[in-house]
Amino acid sequence: MNRYVLDTSVVVKWYSTFDEANTNNALWLRQAMYDNQCQLIIPDLVLYELGNALRFNPHLTSEDVIAALYSLVDLNLTIWAVEPTILAKAVVLAYQYAVTLYDAYFLALADETNSSLVTADQKFYQKVGGLKHVIRLDRLPKDWQKNGRL
Repeated sequence: MNRYVLDTSVVVKWYSTFDEANTNNALWLRQAMYDNQCQLIIPDLVLYELGNALRFNPHLTSEDVIAALYSLVDLNLTIWAVEPTILAKAVVLAYQYAVTLYDAYFLALADETNSSLVTADQKFYQKVGGLKHVIRLDRLPKDWQKNGRL
């Protein structure tokens, strides 16, 4: 079974009240996890980043944000706690690719877990998209249909 590390730009689409680009692809990926077609992994950092992103959504209340965070924890995702070795690798990657430590942590976790990283963040993808294990969210269903598997 293939494993995917999701960055916050993908997870936030599950809880957005706006018609964002590629929301259907994010929901499709979550359904693939429910159907046991893949394993989804997130670092615990996503909980903070998601909460912060939703907190600044003017259409959501604090109760909405709490419900979203509880919902995320209740999903069948693998939530990875911070590990010093992954953090150290993230620091090196942040310098290497000129990205934030936050973004680099997702890269390091994908490497550590032998997973692909799925992102909807186009600016981040432009910096690291040359890495074969980094996948744009908008390409995921097309790649799956082409290869016949996740």
